[in-house]
Amino acid sequence: SILSVLMVLALAAPVSAENVWSNGNNSYESFSSALSACGDADCEITLTSSTKESITVDGGKNVTLNIPSGVTLTNTDAQHTILVSIGSELTIIGGGTIDNVSNGRAPIFNNGTCNIQSANIVRSAEASDSETSSGGNSYYNILNHGIMTIGTKDGKDEDLKITSKGSFSSLVANGYFSFSSDNPTNGYVEGTNHENPTLTINSGTFSGGINTVKNDDNGILTVNGGKYANVTQAAIQNHGSTTINDGYFSIDGKVDSGEDTFVVDNCGCDPVHDLGELKITGGTFIGSDYAIFDRSTQSPKIMISNITLDTDGYAIAFNSTSNATIDISNSNVSGKVSATDTQLNIQSGTYSFDPSKYVDNTVPQASLSSNGSTTYAVSDGFIRSLSKQSKSGDKIIITNGDVELTGIPQGVSIKNAGTGKVTVNGIEVAANGGEITTPVTPEKPSRPTYRPSSPSKDLPSNTKECQKEFGDEYIWSDEYDACVIKFMIVDTSTR
Repeated sequence: SILSVLMVLALAAPVSAENVWSNGNNSYESFSSALSACGDADCEITLTSSTKESITVDGGKNVTLNIPSGVTLTNTDAQHTILVSIGSELTIIGGGTIDNVSNGRAPIFNNGTCNIQSANIVRSAEASDSETSSGGNSYYNILNHGIMTIGTKDGKDEDLKITSKGSFSSLVANGYFSFSSDNPTNGYVEGTNHENPTLTINSGTFSGGINTVKNDDNGILTVNGGKYANVTQAAIQNHGSTTINDGYFSIDGKVDSGEDTFVVDNCGCDPVHDLGELKITGGTFIGSDYAIFDRSTQSPKIMISNITLDTDGYAIAFNSTSNATIDISNSNVSGKVSATDTQLNIQSGTYSFDPSKYVDNTVPQASLSSNGSTTYAVSDGFIRSLSKQSKSGDKIIITNGDVELTGIPQGVSIKNAGTGKVTVNGIEVAANGGEITTPVTPEKPSRPTYRPSSPSKDLPSNTKECQKEFGDEYIWSDEYDACVIKFMIVDTSTR
């Protein structure tokens, strides 16, 4: 009947300009109303136009929040924009903007489970302009005290942006400012947040903050990708447990305070909650003052492999009270180093500084000098790879170990300064100072090259005929199908 239809319409959420939240075919004035309508089922809620509202996901709900590109969710005064309670889960999609304009409040504060797949997360009213002053309005863009995943494994970095123009608060904070505090904003409170906050970053663009990503008390951080830029202190600061598998990390500048900057700043500074566990298995690290820096009072063993590290300052350094050790392998490192021989163990890779004091004496070592600069290689494989980058006029010095080099270009000097067996293109170089120079090796000639110029003559077809026609320095080459100059190594060790 008409009356029944009217009753059904009356029960449905009214559609109006104020109803900016949609859940299926229905729209609502507030997020909480849309969430209640989900009942116990998982659901997707969409913000259809920009609004000012702080939202909470609680009650064990599992919600997907869709904020489309061009739409902005801004907090109500003095509230976090999005709060996820323990036991609940939120997934954020759509690429829209999440903003917070209040001092001491975050666009996203997670105590439950939060997956951020695409968004633009900002604090548009951030007022801090130095490390020492909040300017009356500063805070994290993301505070995680639960389980959080940022980005996707196949995600594009540009689809997820987390940025701040501030220098007082970290951009992303995982873990506790003070674990033992009974304030759940700062410390662990059983039943309210997680004892070991866990953050996994797969992709995204992260820029700003005193630290771009800070892993604090009891935090567990895994970085699988993304781009990270900082101009104030550190791109990554670790107090808890951090694993970096990939990503691009850079210090773009320096604030006027004169304070040092770090790509990775590691501080194992508490025996219970700040262990400073750090493992890096890949990534590119572009530094300013320091790239990898440790100031641990504890004794973490830092493992680094398969990275590219480039800085005009210190590539690896420890402060005067650090008790950490670093093992590094399979990496390309450019910069200075400040470490004792017991703090740093170099196993393989290429380096712009002389690494010999940090390398076990059983590991082959060499250097390549070219155009006024010297690169050092550690391990047989890296020595062979580096030597193939040499060119005429360069000098290779083998300082330790047995090394076999092949395919060395013409005009390269190779010295065996160690006691090991060194061969170059099959020729052995005497130990303890033996030196050779590779000869000019002809390019593969065209058929007329090294042939009689007169077509009326018979063409040579063997070594005897080549030598008869051109001289004893020629031999027949089946590879070139021509007469070629003999390949000889010039041994200068007796000169």
